Amino acid sequence: MFRRRLLGAAPALALLSAPGLRAQPAWPSQPVRLVVAFAPGGVADIMARVFAPKLSEALGQPVVVENKPGANSVVGADFVKNAPADGHTLYLASDQMANMPFVVPNLPFRPVDDFTYITQCAFFYHVILVGPRSPHRTINDLIAAIRARPEMINVGSVGIARTVKFAVQAEAPVNIVNYRVTGDLLAAVSNGGLDVGIEVIAPSLPLIESGAVRALATSGDRRATQLPAITTCQEAGVPYLMRSWNGIIGPARLPAPVVERVAREMRRIMAMADVRERLAPLGVEITPSSPDEFTAFARAETATWAGMADRLVPR
Repeated sequence: MFRRRLLGAAPALALLSAPGLRAQPAWPSQPVRLVVAFAPGGVADIMARVFAPKLSEALGQPVVVENKPGANSVVGADFVKNAPADGHTLYLASDQMANMPFVVPNLPFRPVDDFTYITQCAFFYHVILVGPRSPHRTINDLIAAIRARPEMINVGSVGIARTVKFAVQAEAPVNIVNYRVTGDLLAAVSNGGLDVGIEVIAPSLPLIESGAVRALATSGDRRATQLPAITTCQEAGVPYLMRSWNGIIGPARLPAPVVERVAREMRRIMAMADVRERLAPLGVEITPSSPDEFTAFARAETATWAGMADRLVPR
């Protein structure tokens, strides 16, 4: 009887030992890297450092933020793309994933297909800045000056996409300047080394409040809560609308259980009152999503930039 039962069980045992059905190793089995493609101190870095301890607590392993800025976020993204697809390297990706195919030559990866999109995190908007001694008092003054002297006014940002989009949408033929980190950009605007800067609102706010830089307009479809007295470009009749976004992604072909776990934990973390309280001063709009929703969103954003590709060529 025992022999027959054992033989009868053999096919089932063979099935359980088949390569495709073997138990997956526990995840995470080591510290998790959370890569940020910007320097410390910016909005993305602050968000990552708010999320990391919460995610670490949830996963039972340290989550370590690693800053890898440079080349319009290509440095950080390429590092993640080439990491093992085991869930131990994640990336707080930005909207530069959608525009880099059109502003970075010889891109070494496909921004959607070579990554696994897990959950979107937030939207946030920008402010157009000039130095305290600038002759431009309003966004309309600036646009008039640019059109009067095409390509004579230098406009900079961290990563060129937001500046190129400004040049295209506002029909403002400027000289585009790329900065690696926010601190350098803001310093250049403040000391007059750069005519105009476009930057995320939160890191710009202390300099605006101190008078070190002057805000001309914001880039959203409504006034920013941190700068309620500052007009939007659209209110002023300048057709420039730019919103940044970010979210958690990883290398291509991440195991589904890892994707589901990270998405679930991040949604829970983003709903926490203390997390929302900490992020509110950054002006971020929390927007969690499912992996499928985030993937579809990234494809749609890339398609939007593709529609402008013939005009997205730095002068």
